[in-house]
Amino acid sequence: MVQILCTYLLVLAASALHGVQAAPAALAGCSTINAAALNIIQTAKTLQTLPDIPFKLPLTQTTAEQLLKQDVVTYTNCVSSYLNYNIVLNENQWGALASWESDVGCSSVRSSTLLRRLNAGQDPNTVAGQELPTWNKVNGVPMVALIHRRAAELTLFQTASTKEAHPVCK
Repeated sequence: MVQILCTYLLVLAASALHGVQAAPAALAGCSTINAAALNIIQTAKTLQTLPDIPFKLPLTQTTAEQLLKQDVVTYTNCVSSYLNYNIVLNENQWGALASWESDVGCSSVRSSTLLRRLNAGQDPNTVAGQELPTWNKVNGVPMVALIHRRAAELTLFQTASTKEAHPVCK
């Protein structure tokens, strides 16, 4: 798991060096996600060829965890910035959306049918069930890894929880 987390963070560091911008400031919701959502993000990332990065390698477990927590804030800020305040999501739904954002990016979240339908007040579980699986392609070709990731995100999204994460983090 440490190797996966470190690999994940290296990929994110490379993205930061290439000018990937953070989302607007958060409007509502938790700035953290639960362990199940973190696990999806950590296990989904793969090692890539990376440019020079501004971190001493190898990363310590503590540094890797700190960087991941910082990135999670970016993911949750994006989702909360474009999700209407009146939409109530539990911790699993929130975490699944943050995981999805970590993969597709904030501009894709902002313009997605998934977000548009949630904001229109449609049932979140129905929307996620119909929309998340469609985000499984690269250049129009379905990818097995993305099919599995979306399935994991959908399973998490549709897992009941009494802990609210949006609009109020409880």
